[in-house]
Parts: sequence; C-alpha cells; structure tokens
Amino acid sequence: MSNNKSLKAKSSRVDVDPRRIAFERLFERRIEALREDARLLMNLSNPYNYSYGPEDAERLRKELNSIMRAAVDSFENRLPVQVALTRKRQR
Repeated sequence: MSNNKSLKAKSSRVDVDPRRIAFERLFERRIEALREDARLLMNLSNPYNYSYGPEDAERLRKELNSIMRAAVDSFENRLPVQVALTRKRQR
C-alpha cells in the first residue's frame, strides 16, 4: 500500500513542469522587488526632503510607462527583453 502512495506522489511530481515552478518562484520574487523599488521611488515625492517639479513627475510617468509597456509586450509577443526594450511602439 505504501508503494502505491509513493508511486502516485512520484507521478504527480512528474506532471509539474520544472520551468513553470521556476517561473512562479522568480515571478513572485521579482514582483516583490518591483513593489519595493516603487516604494523607494515614492519616497522621493516627499517635498520636505527633495525638490522637484511637474516636469520630473512627467519624466517619471514616461519612464515607468515605457518600462511597463516593454515588459508586457515581451510576454504578449514572446520576445526577448532586449528586443522588447529597443522596439518602437506602433501606433
């Protein structure tokens, strides 16, 4: 009976793609790192510690939009990151 359980456990492990497991693990880590980096960026918005103007907010918006667009496009189009970052956006 215990052999049956171990065979089932082994077969269920075989069904799971190790690349998917690695993706899930790294995805969670990197999303958390993005959240932390965003929090640190938001700290720069404290007017008591830093001086900035509307052009800086616009620059931040453009940079973040460009980065996020490239990341999403690379998933949607299955392109390497280097290609997605250098590709011109079609409008």
